[in-house]
Amino acid sequence: MTLATVLSILLASIQIIPMGNAKKHGRDGNDSLKQGQYEGAAYAYQEGLSSYESAPETDETFYGLQNNLGLALHQNGDFEGAQNAFSEALA
Repeated sequence: MTLATVLSILLASIQIIPMGNAKKHGRDGNDSLKQGQYEGAAYAYQEGLSSYESAPETDETFYGLQNNLGLALHQNGDFEGAQNAFSEALA
């Protein structure tokens, strides 16, 4: 196996890890949201979003996390935060 191949595999695995973490946090947030634990849901969605360095152009996980964060914040009475999250989801 060449050094270039090893580096390519390493870089690919590094890029996969954040998305996997984002999805796990999204599932955790969804579970909290279903149980009416809106603060916990918002925290999980924010943790998932923190795995991204910037907003990707097309990534359904990122925009789903933003949308669900808006739902959790709205249910918790943080209407300004919800509006910001929804705006980011629509960007």
